[in-house]
Amino acid sequence: MEEVGKTLSRVFERRAAKPGAALLEFLAPLWPRVTGPAVAMHSRPIALTGGTLTVAASSASWAVALRQMSEELRAAVNGFLGRAAVRKLRIVVSTRLGTAEAGVTTGAFYEVTDETVRRLERKLARGSGFPKG
Repeated sequence: MEEVGKTLSRVFERRAAKPGAALLEFLAPLWPRVTGPAVAMHSRPIALTGGTLTVAASSASWAVALRQMSEELRAAVNGFLGRAAVRKLRIVVSTRLGTAEAGVTTGAFYEVTDETVRRLERKLARGSGFPKG
């Protein structure tokens, strides 16, 4: 058993040392371990380019929550990888990523920017923009 542990450790180190797509291939299936099951149920890493990790969220509300915890997520990913591979998180909402289709990473996306978050916060402060019920 000890030999298997050594081999897996070497494979992990080689994968974590690779840039971009190879690193994403490694990170995606382990996403629930990195973020925890609740966050992983509503998000997936979909791209890693130039130190920016793009994460697809299942809804606008989850995208806002992920943006609010982006520094914690970035630190968790880098801690898991054992190096500072991710310098920035980009959060997008996927119209095809829902709890029933958590593994789907294709379809239409829109990015949740700081301005989007500010507009949502202003609407919430006014108590408008959401149906009652």
